[in-house]
Amino acid sequence: MRGNAAPTARRLDAQRLQRYAPVAVLATYTALAVAWSFVVPLGGGIDEPRHVRYVQIVAEQGRLPSPIEKQEAISHHPPLHYLIAAPVYLATRALGATVAWRAMRLLSVLIGAGTVLLTWLMLRRVFPDRPWLPVVGMAAVGLLPHYQLVCVMVGNDVTVACAGALLLYLTARAIVEPERSLRLSILAGLAAGAAVLAKMNGLLLMPVPLLALAIAARIRRASAGQESGEAGGASAERRTGLINAAAYAVAFGATGGSYVAFHLSRWGYLESDMPWPESTWPVHSFGAKLVRAVEGLYRSTWVQMGWLPGPHSPPPLEPSDLWPRPNLETPVFVLLLPVALIALGGSAVLVVRWLRDGRAGPQGLMTATLLGSSLLTYAAVAHSAVYVHPGRHEGGRYALSAVAATMSLLAIGPLVLPARWRRAVWAATLVLLLAINAISFWEMHTYLVPTFAP
Repeated sequence: MRGNAAPTARRLDAQRLQRYAPVAVLATYTALAVAWSFVVPLGGGIDEPRHVRYVQIVAEQGRLPSPIEKQEAISHHPPLHYLIAAPVYLATRALGATVAWRAMRLLSVLIGAGTVLLTWLMLRRVFPDRPWLPVVGMAAVGLLPHYQLVCVMVGNDVTVACAGALLLYLTARAIVEPERSLRLSILAGLAAGAAVLAKMNGLLLMPVPLLALAIAARIRRASAGQESGEAGGASAERRTGLINAAAYAVAFGATGGSYVAFHLSRWGYLESDMPWPESTWPVHSFGAKLVRAVEGLYRSTWVQMGWLPGPHSPPPLEPSDLWPRPNLETPVFVLLLPVALIALGGSAVLVVRWLRDGRAGPQGLMTATLLGSSLLTYAAVAHSAVYVHPGRHEGGRYALSAVAATMSLLAIGPLVLPARWRRAVWAATLVLLLAINAISFWEMHTYLVPTFAP
C-alpha cells in the first residue's frame, strides 16, 4: 500500500503543477510586460509617437490618417489596432496625456497575453499527450524579450501577432476536428484577414494554413490507417480539402483581401518604405548582404538591438564614463545558437517522421504549418533586407507576426532528443530568455535611459 502511495502522490503533484503552470507563465509574462511598460520611457518604443497620433486621429476625428500625414501618424498601416485602442484613449484622455498613453500601453500588454494564451491552446490541441510542451511553447513566447518590447508600446505589432496566433489555433483545430473543419476554416480565414487588417505583413501568415487545410483530410485519413482508395475516400478527401480551403480563402478575401485592394489603390505598393538607394548600403555584393541579413535577423529575433551590452550597443553622443559597455551580447547569442538549431532542425526531422508514420499525421501537418509560416515570414524580411531596405537586416520585429509559430518550434524541436536531453533543452531555453530579460533591464537602467532618455 505504501509503495503504491508514493508514485500516486508524485503523479498528483505533477498533474497539479501542469494545471497551474500556464497560469504561472501568464502571470510572469504580465509582470515582466507591466514592468517594461514603465521602464521604457513614453515615446521610447519604435515609432510610438506616430502610432499614438494615429489613435488620436481615429478617436477624435473619426477618420483614418491621410497619406500626407504618414510622417506624423504612420498612416500607411491598416486600422484594426487603432480602432481597438481608440475607445481606451477616449475613456482615459480626460485624466491627462500620460495616463491615456499608459492605458494604451496596458492594452498592448493585454493583447500580448492573448498571443501567449492562444499559443498554449494551439499546442495543447495538437499535442494532448504532452502536457509540458504547450507550457514551454507559451513561455517561449511570453518571455521573448523582443516580443516584450512590442507588448509594452503603442503599436500594431502586438495585434498582428495575436491575430496570427488565433489563425494558428483555428487551423490546428480544423486539422484535428474533422467534424467542425468547415466552420473552423471560415473562422481561420477571418483570423487571417484580421492579421492583414492589423499590419500588412500579416499577409505572409495566410498561405501556409491555406495549404494545410487543403490537405488536412488526406492526412487525417492516413493517420486513421485507412487507404485513400477505399469507398471513394480519395475523392472525398479532395472534396473536403477544396471546400475548406475555398471557405478559408473567401473569408480572407472578404476581410484582409479587400483591405489589400484598398491599400494598393491608395498607396500603389505593399511595402511601407520605398527601396533605399544602392549608395546607402554598407555592403554591396549579394553574398555580403545575405550574410548580414541572416546574422542580423538571428540576433534581432531574441531582443531589440542595443538592449544587450556589447558590440551593437549604441555609443553615447558625447564622452561618458558608462562607455564602453561590457560584452554580454556575444556569449548570450552563442548559447542561444544550439537552441535555435535544435528547434529548426528537430522540427524538420519530426515533420518528415510524423508524416511518414501516418498515425502522427496531424501533428506532422501542424508542425509543418508552424515551420512553413516561420520560414516564409523570415524569408520575406530577409528579402527586404537584401533588396529593399538595409535597415531591416536587424528587423526581427517584422517577423514577430509569426511569433506564435516561431517560438512554438522551441518546444517542438527538442522532441527529437531523448527525454532527459529534451527536458534539459527546454529548461535551458527558458533560463536563457529570463537571463536576457534581466540583462536588458540592467542595461536599460544603467545605460540606455540615463544616456538617451530626454
